[in-house]
Amino acid sequence: MAHPIGVKNLIENEGIEIIFLETGTMVFTADGTQYNLRAGQFTITRPWQLHKLGAPNIGPGILYWLILDVGVRRSHQKWHWPNWIMLTKEDLADFTQKLRHNENPVWNATPAIVESFSQNWPSS
Repeated sequence: MAHPIGVKNLIENEGIEIIFLETGTMVFTADGTQYNLRAGQFTITRPWQLHKLGAPNIGPGILYWLILDVGVRRSHQKWHWPNWIMLTKEDLADFTQKLRHNENPVWNATPAIVESFSQNWPSS
């Protein structure tokens, strides 16, 4: 897919991408805006949202990365969550609405989010 000038090396995913930076720093770009991530921050990008990790490289640190496939193969399609997501229909609809219309891709992690990544993922 061809992209406009200035968006070289940006990527698009077919799912919701969540990145948590446990240690280190990293440049993250989304929708043409560059962010200087620091330890304890996470990003959320929607399906087909242009973004990039690094400038151009990612330095030393611990980074967790996952993509939740919501069954989207084109940007305008309805999201279909995996059946292992344990939310009520109402909560899932609210969560989907918030993610679809989120304009802030960078967030500060709460202690509970930090713990869920650092305690529940295998370390190298």
